[in-house]
Amino acid sequence: MFMVRKNKRTEKNWRYIFYSGFITALILCLFYVAPDRAFAEETKILKTQDYVYQYNKKYKGIEILSYEGKEVYVKAPERIDNLPVTVIGKDAFRVNTDIFPNSANKNIKEIILPETVSVIKENAFRDCEGLEKINLPKNLFTLEAGAFASCVNLKEITLPENLKIISEELFAGCKNLKHFQIPKNIVKIQNNAFCSAGIEEVTFEEGSRLESIGGSAFKSCHNLSELWIPNSIKEIENRAFRDCAQLKKVTFEEGSKLEIIDFETFGFCDNLSELWIPDSIKEIEGRAFWHCDNLKKVEFGNQSKLKIIHWFAFSNCIKLKEIEIPKRVKKIDYEVFLNCKSLKKVTFRGKMPKIKANAFQKIHSKAVFQTPKKYKSEYQRKLKKKHGYKSTMKIV
Repeated sequence: MFMVRKNKRTEKNWRYIFYSGFITALILCLFYVAPDRAFAEETKILKTQDYVYQYNKKYKGIEILSYEGKEVYVKAPERIDNLPVTVIGKDAFRVNTDIFPNSANKNIKEIILPETVSVIKENAFRDCEGLEKINLPKNLFTLEAGAFASCVNLKEITLPENLKIISEELFAGCKNLKHFQIPKNIVKIQNNAFCSAGIEEVTFEEGSRLESIGGSAFKSCHNLSELWIPNSIKEIENRAFRDCAQLKKVTFEEGSKLEIIDFETFGFCDNLSELWIPDSIKEIEGRAFWHCDNLKKVEFGNQSKLKIIHWFAFSNCIKLKEIEIPKRVKKIDYEVFLNCKSLKKVTFRGKMPKIKANAFQKIHSKAVFQTPKKYKSEYQRKLKKKHGYKSTMKIV
């Protein structure tokens, strides 16, 4: 039998080779199998021919910081440095920003984004004047404020299902965006989202879950002619539809949950002619309908929960001819019907509410106040003392 004699030097060499190989394999594994970890601490800004970018640890991919190309039709890359493009950064395509000025972006007509993108940051495409069309990836779940603001030639866009919020100023000033459908999963439209846009028609996908429309959301949408408000909405904030000059018809879906018509919500809607206010409304805030020059008729349901009509709510509705005050109304504030020159018939359905000074100032000189018989004497005694009542008027 032969004995193999161990060589200590040889054994040491084998150990060195083994450990060196193990460490090398581990490094290669980290680089190829989990590249995001290799870049996890990398924050420096890098560049390709057309893009400025950096690694975004939170969203595990590349964030495009700026587009510096000259193309009119832009197809954004799906991967950079073997990593997915997951974020379009703040001001990335914006024209003439202080950080990455690029006036050529105003000539871009179409942008194709990869399906890897899940976040579009604030003002990403703002002021891209030539942009007509852009796709939004199916996995997009965050679309930040002002992303498409002042894209004056944007004609069509479809929001993905994962999106829950239409952010502030998202489509503000998009003059050629004529038709827009609100997906059923949207729960909130934030302030100024469509302010001064060219919207002619807004539709809501069946089964809408929308709960809130923010302040000035559709303010100065001069081409909007009709509005249908789904019964899922619980809140419409101040000036939401102010100065929608062509708005002729507003329809609240049956079973409305809305309780307040907020400050100046429909102010200066010059062509609004008739209005039915749902039973759920408890308060009409100040100047809610003021200067609706063509408003002729306002109706309330028999089960109206309205309690308060705040100051100037219908002031300067110069063509308003008649109105019915629901029986649960407890307060009519200062100058609510000031300068409603055509208001000739006011019908009270319940007890006399608390009526503040000049509530009926400068209405039609021969106006008739129709009251319930059992409260007639109270109306005669109190209504004549102030509130704009004239001797030529009647209380019946």
